[in-house]
Amino acid sequence: MADDRTSALEAFINALPDPQGARAFWERLQAVRKIDYNRQSLLASRLLTIAAYSPFLAENLLRHPEHIEWLRRETESGFDRVKTREQLSDELARFLMRTFDTDQRTALARFKRRELLRIYLRDCLKIATLAEVTEELSHLADVILRHALALAYQEMTNRHGAPLLRDERGRIQTAEFAVVALGKLGCRELNYASDIDLLFLFSGVGETAGEGRSPASIISNKAFFKGVTERITQMIGSNSAEGAAYRIDLRLRPYGRDGDLVWEIERAAEYYQNQAQNWERQALLRARAAAGSETAVAHFLDLVRDTIFTQAPQDYAMQEVRRAKEKIDRDVAKRGGGFNVKLGRGGIREIEFIAQALQLRHGGREPWVRSTQTLIVLARLAEKGYLSKAERARLSAAYSFLRTVEHRLQMEHGAQTHALPLGRERLALVARRCGYLQSTDAAADLLRDTQAHTAAVRAIYQRVFADSSGAAPVVAKATDASPARMIDDETARLVGHAVAALVKAIAAPSSDSANDLLDEANPSARIASESAIERAIITALGSAINPLRSLRNLSAWGESCATFMRDRLAAGRASFDFIDLIKRLLPTLSSQYLANLLIARPLLADALAERAPRDAMAFYQLMRQVVAGESSAAAKSDALRRAWHRQVIAIGYRDVMGVGGRR
Repeated sequence: MADDRTSALEAFINALPDPQGARAFWERLQAVRKIDYNRQSLLASRLLTIAAYSPFLAENLLRHPEHIEWLRRETESGFDRVKTREQLSDELARFLMRTFDTDQRTALARFKRRELLRIYLRDCLKIATLAEVTEELSHLADVILRHALALAYQEMTNRHGAPLLRDERGRIQTAEFAVVALGKLGCRELNYASDIDLLFLFSGVGETAGEGRSPASIISNKAFFKGVTERITQMIGSNSAEGAAYRIDLRLRPYGRDGDLVWEIERAAEYYQNQAQNWERQALLRARAAAGSETAVAHFLDLVRDTIFTQAPQDYAMQEVRRAKEKIDRDVAKRGGGFNVKLGRGGIREIEFIAQALQLRHGGREPWVRSTQTLIVLARLAEKGYLSKAERARLSAAYSFLRTVEHRLQMEHGAQTHALPLGRERLALVARRCGYLQSTDAAADLLRDTQAHTAAVRAIYQRVFADSSGAAPVVAKATDASPARMIDDETARLVGHAVAALVKAIAAPSSDSANDLLDEANPSARIASESAIERAIITALGSAINPLRSLRNLSAWGESCATFMRDRLAAGRASFDFIDLIKRLLPTLSSQYLANLLIARPLLADALAERAPRDAMAFYQLMRQVVAGESSAAAKSDALRRAWHRQVIAIGYRDVMGVGGRR
């Protein structure tokens, strides 16, 4: 029996990307806390997975074995869901209550590292998408910033009283303060080792109420909020026994290092309107409120919006973006070393610059493209024709691939690194952590796919900045001459599976209506139909926020649909028009919630073409009609449930596609 236990443990360890590291961790763990692999196999496998993917987090677990029980509870309940800021805030409060004897800097850094255990484990197990990982990392930073702000504000208020100002009507009000997130935190795409770029704003000049009516305690609002800012940066950005929670970068504030730490909103807006350089305005594309007053940030962005987005195309701005990237290329070339997935040619920064340059050029006339998140911006640019759908699919796939590689590099040692290692063994280890576990030459396969993705990005970059030497770059028109070209191997494989599943669904019943779409007696008709389905899928991929998830769900929907189709056609109902349906279905299946509904009830797919009622009264009338022909309470309940599902699908599709509502 003991041999069986040992062999099961060894088999699991040997299947991990770093068996040697996992085995060493397991031996050290037994000295800290005994864990029986067979009795606690889920927990043991989670811990070993962390060790195989991140020696940095493995060391953190050994230093803080109390996190093991917490991780066990986390993985057994709600492990498939993204934690909201509210949930993280509640957990931070409970964590701080249990560590009341620890200084705030250490406690916040320790809380962050504990949450990284869960977030990275979800990432490595592919339970979470890239967008979910970066969103949760951003939520975590927001929560820590909000806690630090609350403490700093209270300390300053205790000393000086509340900061006051007079509004336009002469009424005394409390001044507002906000922490503005820029960069990757601003677009909710924070990575595991990002700096956080911040700008601190307050709503107006005035002075504090004073503490105990002591004149000496009264200071200006600017001095008050400068004190708040200094306390926040010290609490989060300075080293503790656990290191710093985050590295804070304040260089994007007006005048950079020479500028004030905190800015009154009107003065900051005036700077961006009249004195800021174009790259500084470009940074505001990603601005949002991370902590403090969202109203104050909204007011600031309203003041500068017309400066960022102009009605006339900003060719000069595109030229400056191109020049900034050329400077980055020169700097990276001087450093040497392995390929830099962030700054190298065709890398992450190039994708971001493509998105931001097109936003700057067209955002004045097309508010729809003003989103802060890169993948959403790419989708909206393609929707408006500034990128082709194929280009959008290539850029999105490259972004997801390169960000995943970046994350694996950073979480090896918790360091801010972006360069692939030059040594073959280390590169192979990175590759296995990126998913190349079955490869006979993981390092070569990783390099091959990296080169394929970056070449695709570079080609699109050169198309977008077509005139690389002129005074004003010309943005060439997007085309889709060959939508099947340059999709990566994984996407092509999933497309093939989806086509097979849909063909199976079409061919499942023996009926004239099915044979209208796919004539089984005529092989050439089958080939044409399969080809049409494949073309429709590849074309529709450009509308999917998460193309790989959509393809997997489309295959599952096709399999489920095959089961239902025979009964549907036997009842004399018309079959789906699959070619038209794919255009609606594929982007919808990027939402796992909507996908679950559709896979469980595949015939609901025809609800994608329905329009939801516009107001509450119309919904009420619809529901009355639904139950009007039913006699029993059970039948009425079933009818309402079916109608509810149809409306959820219809509303979800319009939401995913951005149809209706304000654009």
